[in-house]
Amino acid sequence: MPHGAVFSRMSLCPSLVEDSVKAFKVAAKAGNGKLPIHDDPHECKDGYLPHWHIYNRSGGHSFY
Repeated sequence: MPHGAVFSRMSLCPSLVEDSVKAFKVAAKAGNGKLPIHDDPHECKDGYLPHWHIYNRSGGHSFY
């Protein structure tokens, strides 16, 4: 999903934006300041959440 669509959807829920920003910062710090990659939930099931990866998708996830 393009980042514009992600942030457009999140504008409907301010707390989701705040949580995404926090998760983004965690992923950026883990990736030594490089731009993180956003992912929507991988499945439409309970327990699958939107998240950020570090720049090269290695390591873990920063869920929100």
